[in-house]
Amino acid sequence: MPKNKKLLIFGLALIILILAGIIIWKRSDSANKLQPTLVEAGPEFMTDSEKTKLGIPAELKIQTLRRDEIGEVTVYKIIRDESDIVLDQTKIGPINPDQPAQ
Repeated sequence: MPKNKKLLIFGLALIILILAGIIIWKRSDSANKLQPTLVEAGPEFMTDSEKTKLGIPAELKIQTLRRDEIGEVTVYKIIRDESDIVLDQTKIGPINPDQPAQ
């Protein structure tokens, strides 16, 4: 093969590789933009108005664990001590009345 044809083939192959790399890079960049970013939040506590609405004394410290689709509190925990605060909500389990209190 003449030297000019080898150079032309090498140049075209190099251009194709560069274009393929740019396409892959753009796709991965746009895919990262579409993924929602999770924000780590600390524990959430009930407001006095929420406590009043549920008939809970305002002086109690109540941690909100779950809310429904309209934002109403569905699961909460009374906090008597700082160690009662739930930081990892994946560890919340159902209440078992037969299990002795810990």
